[in-house]
Amino acid sequence: MQHVAYRVNLAIDEILTNTISYGYLALAPERDLEASLEDTTFAGLGLFLVHQMMDSVEYRREEGCNVVTLIKSTAQGDDDAATC
Repeated sequence: MQHVAYRVNLAIDEILTNTISYGYLALAPERDLEASLEDTTFAGLGLFLVHQMMDSVEYRREEGCNVVTLIKSTAQGDDDAATC
């Protein structure tokens, strides 16, 4: 269960960081996920990381507001949690 809590906390941290950093910009910077480590910086990979940590990530606009829903299984024996 500790692995699940770590993944959820990391995903929430990344979403909040992106909201604070880019919430009022028209577009957040795009990243080349195929670039080598030598050719990239680690900034801008937060949403990629969130999608890797969660079972489901949903985004929608609702009455002029951004709504993000993160879903992560907490079931015992979850293979994803065991490999973290």
